[in-house]
Amino acid sequence: MSDSEARYRAVLDQYGVADVQPAYRLLLWRLKASHPSSYDAAVERYERELLPSLEAGEEDPLRLWLNYGMWIAEQLHRGHLVAVDDTGLATPVDDEPPLDRLLLHVPEKSNERAIALVQPARPSEAQTETVQLLCG
Repeated sequence: MSDSEARYRAVLDQYGVADVQPAYRLLLWRLKASHPSSYDAAVERYERELLPSLEAGEEDPLRLWLNYGMWIAEQLHRGHLVAVDDTGLATPVDDEPPLDRLLLHVPEKSNERAIALVQPARPSEAQTETVQLLCG
């Protein structure tokens, strides 16, 4: 395991959240199918910004991944970020997202599904139901 991967795994444990990479790979497939030019930009962003930043090890790797995921989600649907605590209370995120909560990208259009960007490793029942309802 590389140093950057070890830092990432340690941060996931610290915040008690699941690995975001599998979900982001699915988002990339969706992006490739619906917005090919945005997909190309996402690959470039990954190679030129995300990977070098992860390797440098100077920033929180989960925040780096979240910023990348938020960018991808925004390419799919304009929207905003909300944090959902373990009681199911959702609050808009304007500044620094709390990494120990469920984080959803909620599209502006009501006919689009929300996108789970960060999920707790052990979500509460309320968080699980929120994902099922909004991300379906």
